[in-house]
Amino acid sequence: MKARLFTVYRKEYENFVHLPGESVDDMFKHFTSIVNNMKANIDHLPYTDHDRALKLLHSLDRSMWSAKVEAIMESANYETLRVDELFSKLKSSEVDRKLNAKATSSTDPHTPSSR
Repeated sequence: MKARLFTVYRKEYENFVHLPGESVDDMFKHFTSIVNNMKANIDHLPYTDHDRALKLLHSLDRSMWSAKVEAIMESANYETLRVDELFSKLKSSEVDRKLNAKATSSTDPHTPSSR
């Protein structure tokens, strides 16, 4: 039974994608849930932390994350990237993007709140 469950969760892992509009927090929760389900059904996870980080990086919605993905792929630590490092990079970018959007909308003369 455990082998069959692991196969189901492995398929979810392989098909994992970042959904358009999904927050970084929600994406990581969903991914972590899949990984934890796989771990619960086998003795040794076949993916290293680096493998999981790359899986997450390459599953990001490119319409939103293309520049960040390219920057990370070209960075010196790409070959040793860990999931927690990726989360930190993506979360800070998401916060920056939200702050910039808020600042832009509050200074835009065409928005009702700035009149």
